[in-house]
Amino acid sequence: MQQPACPSCGSHHIQSYPVIYDSGTVQTEVSHHGYVGGSRGSSQSNLARHCAPPRAPSPMGFVCAYAFGAWGLYHCFFGSWHVHWSELPIALGALAVGYALWRMWRFMAREYTADKRRWADTWYCHGCGQSHVVN
Repeated sequence: MQQPACPSCGSHHIQSYPVIYDSGTVQTEVSHHGYVGGSRGSSQSNLARHCAPPRAPSPMGFVCAYAFGAWGLYHCFFGSWHVHWSELPIALGALAVGYALWRMWRFMAREYTADKRRWADTWYCHGCGQSHVVN
């Protein structure tokens, strides 16, 4: 079986992005004697940083908005002996914002899945410094 070559320069010195990222990233953990816990850290080469995977979208925006909206609804109806109607629009608005953020997060999560797949199929040529996506 023939080793794949770079389509730009023909060099056989190519590696996939995941391999470069894994080999260029070092996780460290230092334990301190006499202390509970320790220190964790990581270091990366510049090439590993360049070949880093895409970042996953965070769901914290819609989670916080839903939590605030749920707390607001609870406070409106069960916070005291009478209903706080003036706070109801704020709580419902927070739930609406949470729903919009959730929809946006779902869209970004689909894009992240495609970007992660594309990242896994990308190769770097050490000869010419070009990156290529394998079809």
